[in-house]
Amino acid sequence: PPNNWQAVWFYCSGCLDPEIHKGVEFWVHGGTAGGQKMLVAPVLVSSFLNPFVEVAHACGLEEIPANQWVKGFLPFAPYQEGPMDGFWFQSMDPGSQPTVYLDDIRVIGFP
Repeated sequence: PPNNWQAVWFYCSGCLDPEIHKGVEFWVHGGTAGGQKMLVAPVLVSSFLNPFVEVAHACGLEEIPANQWVKGFLPFAPYQEGPMDGFWFQSMDPGSQPTVYLDDIRVIGFP
C-alpha cells in the first residue's frame, strides 16, 4: 500500500526528452477501497518536477476508483527542463492508504 509519502521510481538517467517522448501512459486500480491520494511526476536529479499531477486527475477523474482499472496519461510537454531521469508515482498522504495497483506503465514517443 502507498504509505508515508513512499514512491516507486522508474529511473533512467537523462533518458526522457520531452522533444522525443509524449509522456507516460499507465493503468491504475484502486483495489476494493479506491480513493487513494497519489501523484505522478517526472523526475530530474532526484526531485519531482512541477507541476506534479494527481494520478486520479491524469485519468480524468476526481479520485482513483475502486474495483476497476482506468487508464492515465502524464504528458511531458509542460516539462522543458531537458532530458529527465524518469518518473515516479508517490503517495500524497503521510499515513497509511489502501492498496493501489499500477500496470502496463509505458513511455509513449512521438510518431
